[in-house]
Amino acid sequence: MQPKPHQYPKTMTSTTSPNTTVRPDNHTHAHESHRSLYFKIFAALMGLLVLTLVAASFNLGEMNLIVALTIAVVKAVLILLFFMHFRDSDTLTWLVGGATLVWFGIMITLTMTDYISRDWISMLGK
Repeated sequence: MQPKPHQYPKTMTSTTSPNTTVRPDNHTHAHESHRSLYFKIFAALMGLLVLTLVAASFNLGEMNLIVALTIAVVKAVLILLFFMHFRDSDTLTWLVGGATLVWFGIMITLTMTDYISRDWISMLGK
C-alpha cells in the first residue's frame, strides 16, 4: 500500500467570517483582536518591572536571588505564552520548548557543578 501524497487545502480562508481562517489541518481559528489582552500583558510586565526594582532596593539576604529569579520566570512565561504565541501553538512546538528547557537545565547543572567543584582541588592539596 502506497502512502497518500500530502494534499494542501485549496483555500486558506473561510467564508464564514472575515476573521476566521482554516489551517492546513482543517481546524478553524478565530483571529479576533488581541489588542486589549496585549495591553494587559504589557501592563503586567511593567508592573513586574517595577516590582523587580522595588525588590532590588531591599536587602532580603539570600532571598534576593530567589525573588529576582521568580519575577524573571513569571515575565519570561508571560512573554512566551502571549507574545510568542506558545499558548495557541501545536504539540510539536511545546515539545521543542520543553526539550529546550531540559537542555538548558542540563547546561546549568554542568556549569554549576564545575563552578562549585573548583575549590575542591585547593582543599586536596592541604
